[in-house]
Amino acid sequence: MARLARTRQEKSRSAVEDVLKHAYDCQSRSVACTIESVAGVLQTSVGNVAQLIGRRESMGLLKQDGSVAIPYNVRLT
Repeated sequence: MARLARTRQEKSRSAVEDVLKHAYDCQSRSVACTIESVAGVLQTSVGNVAQLIGRRESMGLLKQDGSVAIPYNVRLT
């Protein structure tokens, strides 16, 4: 059981690192970093990414801009 918990934690940490790398890459290239682009990088659903970004936003690592009509942009804080 401990091995399974450790594997899940490592996957989660890896996903967070991938999101941060993607956001940094987009910002350095002056390209919009959207939830959809992050979902593509992580090969997961937009819903999962929204939850992941929401948790990181509460930690002060990321910021979401936009509205329902305009795709959310994700940027480093």
